[in-house]
Amino acid sequence: MTLGKQARLEAGCSSVPSTEGVINKGKGTRGPTGMSEITRVSCDGHKRVVEYNELGQPIGESATKLKSFIGTTVRVHVPISYQSWKDVPTELKDKIYELIEGGFVVDPRSKKSILQNASVCFRNFKSSLTTKHVLPYKKDLEKLKDPPTEYSFIDREHWNIFFASRLTKQFEMVSNKGRERRKNNKYNHRMSRKGYANLTEEMKASISNGELIDRALVWKKAQTTKDGEIPDIDTKEVANKIVSTFLL
Repeated sequence: MTLGKQARLEAGCSSVPSTEGVINKGKGTRGPTGMSEITRVSCDGHKRVVEYNELGQPIGESATKLKSFIGTTVRVHVPISYQSWKDVPTELKDKIYELIEGGFVVDPRSKKSILQNASVCFRNFKSSLTTKHVLPYKKDLEKLKDPPTEYSFIDREHWNIFFASRLTKQFEMVSNKGRERRKNNKYNHRMSRKGYANLTEEMKASISNGELIDRALVWKKAQTTKDGEIPDIDTKEVANKIVSTFLL
């Protein structure tokens, strides 16, 4: 760690989760998230203010940026050698939250949900690494000796521990169980990083009288493509039942 980076860390400046050494992929392909805008602004003493709806859920553009920033912070600061989020020391989780507070004005009561989000980001990152950078090369260990080039911040020792754990029989059993559970998840949303809270606000804004939006309608909208279609047959059947209910 350079002296400048260490100084920013001690000052609580959020530029620490930088994209140094990270390669952004071409348009249309989402690579590692670059958060230079947020990190630069927070170091100048200006934070993004996160708004919340009546349920205490973060909404708006800053909420979307917050979600991305949480993912970046977790990837850079939480070693992938930890088996799960519950194994991550409390001190490190608190540091993650402090870095997030360095770039955003958040409701202190949202700390629990922010760290829950961080937990999901940690799990998803490790899952992505496993799927894209470990399992395809499990029969060619020479290609696993170095961390992926787009994640050059990963410590080599942590990488060795991580990929070795992904090649065990125990992990294979756990992975197979998870794959079976995912098969039962028939209704996958199409909101990208928008989230249900932002989608609800978007739908409310389109109604002039400001009425509350029924959660069933929000769910239907979340399954709909930009072209207004619901490709999956099972999902379309449920959506049609929702429409029929509201027409009664």
